[in-house]
Amino acid sequence: MPAPRTLILWAVVAATVIVAVVLAVSSSPESTWLPFAVPLAPLLLLASMRSRLQIVPLSPVWLIGIIIAVVGAFGYVLAEPLAGMAGGGIILNLPVADRAPTAYVYAVSVAAFCVGALAASLFTRRRDRLALTAVEVSPRGQLWMNAIALVPFTMVLIALGSTIISRDVYLAGASSKALFGLGQQLATATTALLGYVVAAGNRGRRAFALLLTVAYLATFFALGSRRLALLPIVFIIGMLMAKPTRICLKLAVAGAVAVVLLPLPLFLRNLSQHGLAAYTEALGGYDLGEVDWLTTINNVLISFPTTGMSAFHVNRLPLDYLWISINPLPGQDAGWYSIASSLTLNQWTPYSTLGELWNYGTLPALLVWGAFGVFAVILDRAVGYLWEARIPFVSLAIVGLSALFAIQTLQYNLRSSSRMLLYALLIAAGATFYIKLRDNARRADVDRAAHAGRRNALHAR
Repeated sequence: MPAPRTLILWAVVAATVIVAVVLAVSSSPESTWLPFAVPLAPLLLLASMRSRLQIVPLSPVWLIGIIIAVVGAFGYVLAEPLAGMAGGGIILNLPVADRAPTAYVYAVSVAAFCVGALAASLFTRRRDRLALTAVEVSPRGQLWMNAIALVPFTMVLIALGSTIISRDVYLAGASSKALFGLGQQLATATTALLGYVVAAGNRGRRAFALLLTVAYLATFFALGSRRLALLPIVFIIGMLMAKPTRICLKLAVAGAVAVVLLPLPLFLRNLSQHGLAAYTEALGGYDLGEVDWLTTINNVLISFPTTGMSAFHVNRLPLDYLWISINPLPGQDAGWYSIASSLTLNQWTPYSTLGELWNYGTLPALLVWGAFGVFAVILDRAVGYLWEARIPFVSLAIVGLSALFAIQTLQYNLRSSSRMLLYALLIAAGATFYIKLRDNARRADVDRAAHAGRRNALHAR
């Protein structure tokens, strides 16, 4: 339990941030700099509690807060030049009068998230902050890493079947939506495992990991998915876990490759035929020099007008939908598929999590974002615990899923994004249970050895 003086200090900081956001929301709508700054203001609250969190690259709390706040700030700044642009599956022109209120949706959401995180951090055990050092995995462990990385690839192939090679529409229905959805999400994270094996494995394990990495690139290419641009970054992060040298250079190269790859899915999804065969044939007509980079940027920042439209320009959502969206049961059992089509702006564009929650009302939005903050701190603690228990790649998977959660909240509905946190929590719980069993087994072995030693000593007498 923190000292009363510490509690008072953090309460004052939290109250100051909240008052600043409220004053900004009630300020003149003609202000231009305030809507940009306000989504970033709650990060001051995280800065005040930084000693209670992991280092930024390994902290689910920091990553979620930064990603949402930065997109909210720059989404507002670039709202005018991106108005009416293509590139995001829908063409939106958010009215000028709704741009500042949309920025405030980001601000209030991040503020509630930070307050929830602060409250949870005060009443959970703080762990030492981690240092980025080389992670050692045995040859047998590397074999398991390759095997684990193969599982999501197999799930996606089973779900898609021959449609991954050729199909008439961009988004073809999978034979199992749940299998495809889970496999697609896990595929991105497990690329880090392959990056590690490529950097640390012997020739055979490295060759298999490279082959599987190429298979993942081909899969996301065949899907025309924006996750294609994420793979180089995740792969390099895995390599850095094995050899944390020239970190900035490697991440800069991965970021540059990701930027180059980002326009490619936009080109592919506009073709008349889809799938690996059609995309490979059309690749010769792709010219990076002709890329409209504003359209490419809009592929990410379309989340800003999507949030505004979801929050202010669609019918009020019943609260029953909120429970269905956060229900951990499979979609069929939760009733999700009966309401999913009513939570979209068009066939390809769902409501964003930020806009959907605001649509339910201010109080539900604050409560849910506060709960997300609590869960993020639990994951933050789990990252440190599992790292110290010498299973750092599970920690990395939790961090990756947390970052995916933040990204999903920008452009996908509440049910889709919240699954990322659910998966991360389940992984953390499962890994913690495994560690407890492992430690108990080791203690039992030590006790048996000690007992045998005492018995032998008695017999010797």
